[in-house]
Amino acid sequence: MALIRRGTCAFYTKAANAQAAGAVGVILYNNAPGFVGASVVGTPALTIPVVGTSDQFGAELDARIAAGSETITWSDTVASFSNSSGNLISSFSSWGLAADLSLKPDLGAPGGLINSSYPLELGGFATLSGTSMSSPHTAGAVALLLEAKPTLKSTQVRDRLQNTAEPKAWSGNPSLGFLDATHRQGAGMVDIVQAIQTKAQVLPGKLSLGESQAGPQVRTLTVKNFSKTAVTYDLTHEGAVATGSNTFAVSIFNTPASVAFSASTITVPAGGSVPVTVTVTAPTDLADKGVYGGYVVVKARGEGGETLRVPYSGFKGDYQSIQVLTPTANGFPGWLNWWAPATRTVLAVAPTRWSAPMCPTC
Repeated sequence: MALIRRGTCAFYTKAANAQAAGAVGVILYNNAPGFVGASVVGTPALTIPVVGTSDQFGAELDARIAAGSETITWSDTVASFSNSSGNLISSFSSWGLAADLSLKPDLGAPGGLINSSYPLELGGFATLSGTSMSSPHTAGAVALLLEAKPTLKSTQVRDRLQNTAEPKAWSGNPSLGFLDATHRQGAGMVDIVQAIQTKAQVLPGKLSLGESQAGPQVRTLTVKNFSKTAVTYDLTHEGAVATGSNTFAVSIFNTPASVAFSASTITVPAGGSVPVTVTVTAPTDLADKGVYGGYVVVKARGEGGETLRVPYSGFKGDYQSIQVLTPTANGFPGWLNWWAPATRTVLAVAPTRWSAPMCPTC
């Protein structure tokens, strides 16, 4: 069997190379903390077994092989191991913001190393990772919420799920206590029980601050109290890590924004609502074209008082200063290819809409 470390090329390529070299099986181990669930689907299909394991187990096997041959015995025993990357944002998760600087993603959900159903001809069950796993979790959470609260509209569902989500620590070094970027985890991990049982809501459920060129951004939040008694809430702020201007090589900075409130404490009558003005000032020590974020925290006073959050994110500086097209070597203006190279399908302009297929490579 071949022991192969994750990195550089695709899992399928690694396993196919091992098979071509005569290996009867492959053990793939992670190059980051935690276990790896490797998909080796490809053409032609592999004919040898491929399994994945953690960085620690892989390093242990590698050390034993270096000292001499090693024998591995497979059994039907099921064992449980702590996952050092558990409860954190997965390494393969994408980054926001959206192109219009709106805060994305909205939420997080379990998506790493999920044991779930799989085509019967491929075994019936598999441990997989990605949005293919987190999306069903979120869809199920929405279904449960709508069963309990059938009159909620789509935006109300999102706001409620965001208010009650739980932000996770920065996956780069959780021990430091920093929260991961809002433009990577959104409001945090969905908490369906809290979303159903909450007795309050803060609207809107997220704040997309846009660019900071014009100065501090001012927004209004409205705190609604669904309970039958008046509730006093304290408003505070939790910062999250920021990212630098290079979106291809992400750099992390602990530079929280400054947040001020028109009132740090409010009392909302039973069944009523109270507005609060929030002023967010971009971090002064974050370089231009960086992205910052954090959470407005609304906590009810008293024993067992619930905590609601509103994530926010913003762009430092002037978004329009980014150069979209670079002139060619001869000084001619740059231009974009608006067609798919394989099909040569050109986008056609209709009077009121775009009316042609798009492709990922356009």
